[in-house]
Amino acid sequence: MPSYSHSDTYPSLSAFVASIRAGDNEATAELYRRISSDWYYYILRAAGTDTNEIVTEVFLTVWVAVMNNRLREPAKITGYIRSTIDNTCSELYKRRARARRREHPLECARKLEHNSDPLADCERAEAKSIAVKLMHTLHALDAEILLRFYVGEESPLEIMRALNLTPTQFRLRKSRAKKKIIETAAVFRVRAEAA
Repeated sequence: MPSYSHSDTYPSLSAFVASIRAGDNEATAELYRRISSDWYYYILRAAGTDTNEIVTEVFLTVWVAVMNNRLREPAKITGYIRSTIDNTCSELYKRRARARRREHPLECARKLEHNSDPLADCERAEAKSIAVKLMHTLHALDAEILLRFYVGEESPLEIMRALNLTPTQFRLRKSRAKKKIIETAAVFRVRAEAA
C-alpha cells in the first residue's frame, strides 16, 4: 500500500489536498497519477480485471470528496483512497453477483473454460452436453448452488450469503441436488450403454 509523506511540490498531504481544493490542475493530475499507478496493484488484486473502471470511479469519488471538503483530516487522504477502493470493489462484486444471478447457471460454467487442447475440448463438449441435460433437471437455485460450490469453488458461507440461504437450506438443497444429479446420471449411463 503506498504511503506519502511529502514531495518537492507538496510539502505535506494537507498541502496536496489544499492544492486540489484550490483548483490546481497539476495537483488533480497528480492525484489521478497516484491512484492509477501507485495503487494499481492494490486495485488489481482487489478487483481483478476492471482496473481502469475502478481507477476512474475512485478518482472521481476522492476528487469530489476533496472539492466538497468532506475529508475530515486531509493528511489521511491515503486511508480515504484505500477505503474508497475497497468500497468500490465491494460494489463491483455485488454488481457481478447480481449479473450472475440473472444469467443461466450454465453460462457461468462456460465462462470458466480456458483450455484449447482439441481432445480435451471434445471431452469437455461431451461432458458439457451431459451436464446441460443434468442441470436442466434441477431447480435453477439448486443448479446455481452446485455450480458455485463445485465449479466456482466458493465456500458454503459465501454461497449462503450471496443466495440468502440459511445453513440448513443450503445443506438440504445441495444434498438433494447432488442426489438428483447422481440418480439422473445413472439413468443417462444406462441409456447410453443400451444404445
